[in-house]
Amino acid sequence: MKRFIPGLVLLIGFLAASSPAADPVVGTVTPTSLQFAAIKAGAAGAITSVTAAQTVSVTFSGGSPDWAVSSNQTWLELSALGGVGAGSFTASIANPSNVIGASTSLSATITISGSGISNAPRTIAVTLTID
Repeated sequence: MKRFIPGLVLLIGFLAASSPAADPVVGTVTPTSLQFAAIKAGAAGAITSVTAAQTVSVTFSGGSPDWAVSSNQTWLELSALGGVGAGSFTASIANPSNVIGASTSLSATITISGSGISNAPRTIAVTLTID
């Protein structure tokens, strides 16, 4: 004979219902775009002047996740590859092996990603104008 214990079912139901779901971790990136300008000494020449490095801030509500940052262009250098929780990094212009060449306008994307971040990846549009 099986016995039904009414209080046990109620207790199990209460425990399952009283465990709140964790708040989602939401990432914010400031600014959402970067603009750089450079002066270059001809198609094969060196960069003679460029906008100073710019700082990007990464913040989170609801937690402190690990995050990673990357650029899709070699002429855009980043000071960090990621962090844990709120942080920042700088973006600056470089010209390794003259990758800029004779270009007068270039675009890049910085991507901030991380597991557990509900609105990841976050992206930052970057433009470089060369005279």
